Amino acid sequence: MDSASFQFGIICDCQYTDADSDTSAGGVRQLSYGTQGKSVTVPRDRQYRLSLDKLNRAIDKFNSEKVDFIFHLGDLADNSLQDYQPVNKRLDEAAMPVYQVIGNRDYLACGHDPKTVCRQLGLDEPYYSLTYHNTRFIVLDSNELGVINTKPGTKQRRQAQDYIETLRRKEVIYAHLSNGGLGQNQYDWLKNQLDSATAAHQSIIVLSHHPLYPLDIHNMLNTDKILELLAGYKITAFLNGHNHAGNYGLKNQTPYITFPGLVEGTSEAHSIARIDGNSVNITGYGRHANYSFELKTN
Repeated sequence: MDSASFQFGIICDCQYTDADSDTSAGGVRQLSYGTQGKSVTVPRDRQYRLSLDKLNRAIDKFNSEKVDFIFHLGDLADNSLQDYQPVNKRLDEAAMPVYQVIGNRDYLACGHDPKTVCRQLGLDEPYYSLTYHNTRFIVLDSNELGVINTKPGTKQRRQAQDYIETLRRKEVIYAHLSNGGLGQNQYDWLKNQLDSATAAHQSIIVLSHHPLYPLDIHNMLNTDKILELLAGYKITAFLNGHNHAGNYGLKNQTPYITFPGLVEGTSEAHSIARIDGNSVNITGYGRHANYSFELKTN
């Protein structure tokens, strides 16, 4: 590929652990929300041990296609620190850098401790940005605000529980314990990144674990606030995981893509995004879909 073109791999929700599969009756489960007994149906066919083989095949594909780097969009491990060793061993087979996004299960596996999470995922900070050619990738830690990154019995955990309960009483569909959001410091950092990328006439791609759009039970806790911020900028795409079924929506001419989780089912679940000129083409394998859209330059 020429100097103005590049490609990167996408995987999410590897969620490996050495455990039996978790398939609810009929392959679905009910997630409740609000105070009126409402619920939504979501698929559940978590094949934990199969994640390693599916990850191997994804890495083999990325290596054969010679992608420039890989993003894993959160939930690399499922349950404990020991889950990371076999997964990271396979990621070491990648011939290119692997950039991690922190997921809620990563915080759970690491005892809800941000420093431990960053150490296991090879991160200096929970959120960060990187620029490749003229594209700014802004990587968020969408696990703030909720209970995910707070330890049980602490003041921070009680405050987070109160915040979610307040949203739950308002019948907010995504007021769920597995969801988080952006705290004020990270929100301000995000705005500075957007301003800086815009001033530098760069394209902007934002990545997180939790989705923002369409409306869904898996979304960030302060979805509306972040969507309002992003609406003021020219965003090429928002890419995320967390909802293992996948999802898609177009808002303000920005595609919001939720990639299906690798841990679900037996089929492949990875993508390759190719950026060439003013276009982005995502080729999905297995449960991942294909997408094409404009690379917006500020």
